[in-house]
Amino acid sequence: MLTSLAHARTDQDWDERHLDLLNTVLPNGTCRPDTPSAVTVLARMILADALTSSRRCDIYATLVYAASRYASDTITGADIAAATGRPPHPLRWAEQARDAVGATAPDLLARWDTEPAANRAALTAVAALFPSHGRAVATRVAALAAAQQGTKAGTCAQIACHLIAGQTQEAATNAALVSLWGETPAEYDTGNEALGRVLLAEAIVCDEVSKLLPRGHPAPCGSAARILNHTTTTGRASPAE
Repeated sequence: MLTSLAHARTDQDWDERHLDLLNTVLPNGTCRPDTPSAVTVLARMILADALTSSRRCDIYATLVYAASRYASDTITGADIAAATGRPPHPLRWAEQARDAVGATAPDLLARWDTEPAANRAALTAVAALFPSHGRAVATRVAALAAAQQGTKAGTCAQIACHLIAGQTQEAATNAALVSLWGETPAEYDTGNEALGRVLLAEAIVCDEVSKLLPRGHPAPCGSAARILNHTTTTGRASPAE
């Protein structure tokens, strides 16, 4: 299926094959055993520099979406974890998928200067997810944040800057703000204080960046915004209702 995607001739063929791939390796936004290997191959497709910028954008969006399942799964399952007395954790294979994207992050971020604006937005999310690698493009992310100040893209870049610098509170505050600019997040209350602000900020950045991309993916982790808006004002998650 990955070979078929690489050989798509028309944009329609690409769209259909890309959708088939997503339904196979990320069905309903859930990582599978073959998701980690699939995202590794997808990243190599970008690095081979054989795709158009719009197709690379689709792949970047897929990589961000796969890597953010770790945060999404942890957050959306936090109420169940709290009820059963267990720490929040992602579904199986989500951590491996995140690690697979992280292993390619340095090479992906090294493409910053050669990518167009939409792809740089996706790379902003990559830098936010993997701040130790994001330090290599910290000045570029900061420049993007300054150039687009007052926009959602600029605020997402600013959150990435905070995460790269380890400024947890600032990242959380800005993430709560940007989440209010879009649709009202789904109601989701939990008393589980094990959800860290970094995880929530990462989730919101990925959600919002996905919405900015020409053909981004759905962002089922919108509940992160509901929790973070409360924790930034009270210092703790709201109690389960």
